[in-house]
Amino acid sequence: MKIGTLFSGGLAAPEFALKYLGIDHEVVFACEWDKYARKQYLHFHGEPNAFYNNIDDMDGNPYKNKIDLLIWGSSCQDFSINGNRKGIKGSKSKYFLSGIQRQKEIMPKVFIFENVRGMQTSNNGEDFKLALKSFIDMGYKIKHTLLNTRDYGLPQRRERIFVVGFLNEKDYNNFEFPQKEDLKLKLKDILEDEVNEKYIVSNKILDGFCHITENGEYQIKTATKLGYQVAMKNDSINFSFPKSPTRRGRVGKGVAQTLDCACNQGIIYKGTIRKFTPKECFRLQGLKDEDIKLIVSDSQAYKIAGNAISITPIMKIIKNIVKGNKNG
Repeated sequence: MKIGTLFSGGLAAPEFALKYLGIDHEVVFACEWDKYARKQYLHFHGEPNAFYNNIDDMDGNPYKNKIDLLIWGSSCQDFSINGNRKGIKGSKSKYFLSGIQRQKEIMPKVFIFENVRGMQTSNNGEDFKLALKSFIDMGYKIKHTLLNTRDYGLPQRRERIFVVGFLNEKDYNNFEFPQKEDLKLKLKDILEDEVNEKYIVSNKILDGFCHITENGEYQIKTATKLGYQVAMKNDSINFSFPKSPTRRGRVGKGVAQTLDCACNQGIIYKGTIRKFTPKECFRLQGLKDEDIKLIVSDSQAYKIAGNAISITPIMKIIKNIVKGNKNG
């Protein structure tokens, strides 16, 4: 299988997904501008046939009709509920339009596009309609859905839009998105037993955000009727914007919440709260321990993990694409 990835990131979930599926593949090209993500990509996967830095400097025409599968997902800040919600008109969304242009030049047999849930609602849904129309106008028959990582084997609540498109109508008809699965792996299963004290959250952050009662309950300040949620051992605790009076859902019961680029969440640890370690974040994204070989700083590792597509959903999508193609 000849594949190409745009906005490849440092993890590059599609490459690992194909490896874990045992599918023989060739990475014809990848594209990533961040120097740390590029460095980590190369350490994980080696050199692709071509490794572009800037998507705007890439010419997709030499690859026209030569790529079996293209996977990409552009910068999400303009679509994210936690971002500025400027949508297609935002400064980061020019990269979405660049991705559309590259795909139009490449015309892969199949593509997978991934983005945050907020893309469905930004600009009252008009942005998502425009995205779908862009794919349809190229001649693709598309299916799209919202998948949550926790429904596909990983204890992380991470909702993402997936659009899958086909030039071949039989392949389109034979494809179905993967069915939800009961979550067997729990957050506690991915945690390290002992971690460096540098991951302990400072009292400055915890002050006024977390209250420990006399009976040892951790009460986490939230914008709920009670004004707090109770966090137990092995629950995730989100401490981004600790002083915010409007934040809800800070406690994840037995699962992690959506990883961000700074890892502003953690767990109860030895009478206090600590951040997830980089290794735990990559486990939450579906990477196997033997492949977690990081050569970047913790801050860059968090950024890479937070920006990545989760491996298991993309793996199951690719598996169904291949299965549908064989049935056709």
